[in-house]
Amino acid sequence: MVVYEVFVVLEDIRVNLIKQDIYVNGELRSVASPFNYGNITVERINREIIKVTLKSKFVLKWNGSGRVAPILDQSMFGKVCGLLGNGDSDPDNDMQIPIQDGTLKMVDIINEFGDGWLVPGSCKG
Repeated sequence: MVVYEVFVVLEDIRVNLIKQDIYVNGELRSVASPFNYGNITVERINREIIKVTLKSKFVLKWNGSGRVAPILDQSMFGKVCGLLGNGDSDPDNDMQIPIQDGTLKMVDIINEFGDGWLVPGSCKG
C-alpha cells in the first residue's frame, strides 16, 4: 500500500495533505507557522514533516511521501474507526468496514478491509 494523500475532516473543515502541499477546504495554503482552523492546528515541523492537531484528541504527522504517523489521545480509544483500527488497543477487532446502514461489519479478508475504506475517485492508476 502507498499513501499518496491524507485527509483530516472535522465538521466543516477539511485538511488535505498531498506531498508537501496543504489544502484547507480545497484552497492551497502556505503554513510557515502554526495556523488554526477552528479546533484544528496545522503546522510545518520542518521541511519534510507536516503536523495536524485536533486539540486534545488526535495528532497526525505526514512526511509527504507515504509515512503517516497518527497519535490518538486516550480519551478517543474505542471511539474511532478506519484503516488504523478503533483505538481500543485490541487488534482482534480492528478490521471493520462501514456498511450502508451506517454500522460497521467485521471482515477477515485484508483486501476487503482495505477496499471497504476506499474513497470513491481516489485511486490513481
